[in-house]
Amino acid sequence: MKKTLRLLALIIGICILSVSLFGCSNEPEIEAEKVYYLTGSFNGYNVADEAYKMLKVSEESMLKQSMPDADLYYFTVNAENLTPDSVYGQHYYKVTAGNWDEAWGTEVYDLQPAAVYYDADGNPTGLGSIYIPGDYKGELTVVFDAKTKKIYDNTMSKSFEPRIYGDFTTSFGLKKDWDYTEEGSYAMTLNSSGKYEATLELPSYKGTAETGATMYVILSAKCYMAVNSEYDYISWGAAEQYIISGSGAQNAIKPDSSATYHITFDPQTQVITVTKR
Repeated sequence: MKKTLRLLALIIGICILSVSLFGCSNEPEIEAEKVYYLTGSFNGYNVADEAYKMLKVSEESMLKQSMPDADLYYFTVNAENLTPDSVYGQHYYKVTAGNWDEAWGTEVYDLQPAAVYYDADGNPTGLGSIYIPGDYKGELTVVFDAKTKKIYDNTMSKSFEPRIYGDFTTSFGLKKDWDYTEEGSYAMTLNSSGKYEATLELPSYKGTAETGATMYVILSAKCYMAVNSEYDYISWGAAEQYIISGSGAQNAIKPDSSATYHITFDPQTQVITVTKR
């Protein structure tokens, strides 16, 4: 019996010593949260610069609530710190996990195709870094979704051939309201006189506005963004556009029955002409 007690005491002593020396515990290990950095021309491409460590978007943020499955981080580079690359005179950046093996750039940029700057010999620069023109003025805010590895920033914009979009569902039961994509809008084509034109075959007006359907010629869109504010959001919306019809426009598109409208847009003067056929 004494031998058994001595053996039991020895086992307990060894276990206590093991815990103190090697941290043996039944408690699960807490995995350290990954750290992400903004790395670019503005900080000499320092891959793990503590001054550019991205901040986690809080769970209470409206942005997080609108993207509940995302794992969001952000960082803002002040305008005075946004210095361009010393060789090319442009801005470049990637999001990294503190090393170049885990670095993300143009391949996950929300704006596709991502812009590329070419040197004097016609070679692409940046090695996959997101490029922003060197004459950009203002601060740079970057949001990174660590789950999908998607990058957004407040400089994103895109231009396209003129299209016509508006409240087509409300007014005519067509397409979608305020959808400027190729599927939701009417493409305009360039004619021999240098003007863009489109012919719209519309059913009778179904809306209630006295001014009829509201339509615009849209030429570009941009990403509107707010982070670390009272109302956080990321949203693409119209940038350059010109009103065709609706409140404040000289044209009223409000057919009593099916009708065809020919619309032209002069890109030099921004003059719009509407002809009912």
